[in-house]
Amino acid sequence: MSRKTHEVVWKPYGILLKIKPLADFSGRMSIALTTEISKADFDQKVDGFPGMKTNRIETHFDLLQSRTIALSGLIKHEQIEGSEGLPF
Repeated sequence: MSRKTHEVVWKPYGILLKIKPLADFSGRMSIALTTEISKADFDQKVDGFPGMKTNRIETHFDLLQSRTIALSGLIKHEQIEGSEGLPF
């Protein structure tokens, strides 16, 4: 009988923002953005260890002058309702 062994891989989670800016001498900018929000997913367990839920946006901007950039849609509200026992 063979016995399976599992290896746990620790991963960073939470809010991650990576910015890769490039600018030339005339003031033009090129910006690569990666934004990620991740959290443990206890509904997807393997041997008692949770999986990860991740929302990620990767985008690129070429700008002629300074601008404000807004990213949305990463955070969502989840509501889970549950009950145990007898009604009333």
